Amino acid sequence: MKRALRALAGVCGAGILGACSSSKATGPGAQHGATIESTAEAKLAFASLKYEAEEIDGKVQTNFRAPLSIPGVAGSASVTGSKSSTSSSSSSSTFSSRISDLNVDLAGFQSSASGAAVSGHIRWTDYSDSRTACSISTCASSSHHSQSLDGASVEIAFTYSGKTYHDRISVDAGSSGSSWSVALTNGAGQKFSFSYP
Repeated sequence: MKRALRALAGVCGAGILGACSSSKATGPGAQHGATIESTAEAKLAFASLKYEAEEIDGKVQTNFRAPLSIPGVAGSASVTGSKSSTSSSSSSSTFSSRISDLNVDLAGFQSSASGAAVSGHIRWTDYSDSRTACSISTCASSSHHSQSLDGASVEIAFTYSGKTYHDRISVDAGSSGSSWSVALTNGAGQKFSFSYP
């Protein structure tokens, strides 16, 4: 539950909602809920979907054998794609990278009691690298981190601050560093574009 709250901390910290509490999802189709009708609600939906994607990535080991089935507290996720980690070094430099490129089919998947329930297909990527190069007198280090999350006609259900949401959304989102650029469309075709968090 604490991790779910942290996943929405940026939304809460920005003061988008007056009261922030844990979310408790219901499976898509389990009950009716409000549709996504504002940028604030679109941010909540994106934060919930991103959290589920990160939870799935965390359960996938490097060089996994696809398809990999991941059970949730409800539903399941089937994962294909790749996940790798590499490193190299020489007398004057070091380099390491980690790459996740996952295609995920979700069937009412809910990672925890405080997560959203999701059905549909998403693609999740997470790339990071770091390098250090040294000369005789000094060393210089650099790092890079980028992520993306894409999905079309993804059904999502979650409850936030006592209000239940249930909608079918499409998402096209990417980040470089800590800031995300997000385009989200609700089931009625209404489009929202925003930065996250």
